Amino acid sequence: MMDRPADSLPDRPEAQHAYAQSAHRGCTFEVRASTRDDGLGSHVHVVVRASPTCPHDRSADYVTEDATVGSAVRSGVAIAQAMIEDQVQ
Repeated sequence: MMDRPADSLPDRPEAQHAYAQSAHRGCTFEVRASTRDDGLGSHVHVVVRASPTCPHDRSADYVTEDATVGSAVRSGVAIAQAMIEDQVQ
């Protein structure tokens, strides 16, 4: 394998980060999302906070195929809402 000079390597986009906070069915949740340094999707961290209808905090981490941090946040919101629906039923 040949080494290439650094100036001939493709530019990698810097990771972008976003945060969202919302509520669903009486439970609050947080979503933290960031694009991956390798440009292949995003990392999403979801925390559903404890409340009277949700007895304890729950969290989950996902790697998604979302190319932008905005779409990763939307995926995280959908994940949080599904976690809450599972908890309150």
